[in-house]
Amino acid sequence: MNDAPVASDQAVATDGTPKAIVLSATDVEGSPLTYAIVTAPAHGTLSGTAPNLTYTPAPAYNGADSFTFTANDGQATSNVATVFITVANPNGTPVANSQSILTPEDTAVDIMLTGIDPAGRPLRFRISRPPVHGRLSGGAPSLVYVPDANYNGPDSFTFHVVDGDLVSNDAVISILITPVNDAPVASDLKFSTNGAAIDGQLVATDVDGNPLTYRIITGPEKGTVVVNANGAFRYTPNGNRNGSDTFTYVANDGLVDSAPATVHLVVTGKP
Repeated sequence: MNDAPVASDQAVATDGTPKAIVLSATDVEGSPLTYAIVTAPAHGTLSGTAPNLTYTPAPAYNGADSFTFTANDGQATSNVATVFITVANPNGTPVANSQSILTPEDTAVDIMLTGIDPAGRPLRFRISRPPVHGRLSGGAPSLVYVPDANYNGPDSFTFHVVDGDLVSNDAVISILITPVNDAPVASDLKFSTNGAAIDGQLVATDVDGNPLTYRIITGPEKGTVVVNANGAFRYTPNGNRNGSDTFTYVANDGLVDSAPATVHLVVTGKP
């Protein structure tokens, strides 16, 4: 079976003059590749024959630019890759660099902000807009992004740099939090009976919304219990024995069990 080629992101910088760029892609079968531009740069032009291109920034432009491309092995087309371009005119303002970050759900990630000053002056980094679905800690440019608990999906924040006199563009740090399965949470429960059988329902929650099944881990000592996969159960005490009894259960979301929960039963005896 043919495998699609893989196109690679890259970042380049230019001082305002034309910049040679070689598009990058790989194919595990070693098939010859052709390239196609998907979106052209907004602040410059491309010339040449892919993968060997030349990017020429617009006159007097200073800032960030990008374009996207795909590779094809004759049968399948690759992912869309991005070439990030920083145009730093020696006579222009500093430039803050955008980035794309990937992290699993509930996992913090280190982020190093970057920028360029045409004159080589030291830069100060300032957050322009904080993230919506997480928080930042640390001191810019070295930050740690912590996503909100159980959140998965896109997030972003923006920042700019200052060289003492001039302020850069706002750059975007785009963050994708990938989903991770969370274990369900089973609840402890309490029931009482005067000696009759108890019909009840085991209870658990799953933040991912997966359907749950239930099973007994340890049965009761003073009665018997039957549990359906949907959590409905019947506990039948043995004769007229009074006192407390327990059994434990877990819920499963199709991938992982919950921690065990306990059902507490109080048997008062038949009147």
